Amino acid sequence: MQGILKRSFIAQTPVEIIYMSKNGTITQRKVTIQQLDDHLLIGFCHVRKQRRMFLIQNILSAKPVHRKEKAI
Repeated sequence: MQGILKRSFIAQTPVEIIYMSKNGTITQRKVTIQQLDDHLLIGFCHVRKQRRMFLIQNILSAKPVHRKEKAI
């Protein structure tokens, strides 16, 4: 999964993630990554239309979003 996130960050292409919040709520998000390290992803969330922070440990899955796909 880390490889998918890194490739998406370098290419500046959106990635679709399944994320579990602190309170256990699971959501699906389409994110363009602006900053990435081993513990934190900061990016523009296309669902919320805002810049958001996501803990890497709480990302349950990630996949690249291809242009033909309509995410969320």
